[in-house]
Amino acid sequence: MNNLIELDEYLDLSKLGLVNQEFIDTVDEVSSKYADIFTANLVKEHDLTYSEGVDILYLRDSLPDFYEDYCYEQIDKFIFWKDYPVYDYFPQLRELISLLPFESIGRIFVVYSKDKINTHTHFDHAHDCHNEFIWLRLNKNKKMFIVKDGKKFFHEGYSCWFDSRKFHGAEALGKDGVSVRVDGKFTSDFREKVFGKDAEWESLPLEK
Repeated sequence: MNNLIELDEYLDLSKLGLVNQEFIDTVDEVSSKYADIFTANLVKEHDLTYSEGVDILYLRDSLPDFYEDYCYEQIDKFIFWKDYPVYDYFPQLRELISLLPFESIGRIFVVYSKDKINTHTHFDHAHDCHNEFIWLRLNKNKKMFIVKDGKKFFHEGYSCWFDSRKFHGAEALGKDGVSVRVDGKFTSDFREKVFGKDAEWESLPLEK
């Protein structure tokens, strides 16, 4: 399986410019309680796990009835998530996400920086599975890369899937860099296009 798969050819991204402008024009209206500094799970270069100046905004909240603490096994399972009120600030983004080829959707978050700041090189987990998600950049002011054999391989389009077990990060190319990650379960047709015939949903089992 490829470590990085471009997805633009499979998606309707014709309104991405409107979605980008909506986010940039609206994000300052959002309460700071919904935002936090971007924090990586496992970093490559040093012990700092947060990227100062890079913020994360969750559009969906995990339901507390199932787990007291955040658990990585939940991220792609819709039964554990509900929309945050903050999602209502971005109707264009909501419409775009509703048209993505998911059978169901779990976690959704936005990573953004008003200044030209890179995110740390990191990987998300080391579990024996691949999560199904779509990574979108709303503009070309940031560029995602994945590291293989010590070399950076850059994502070229606006959307992709990548193996989040590998080291990856984003280089800032300008101000107002915005990306969105949507986790869930792909439709069977889209899964076949991305991963090949007979591919199955490789989800982490829930353990409690």
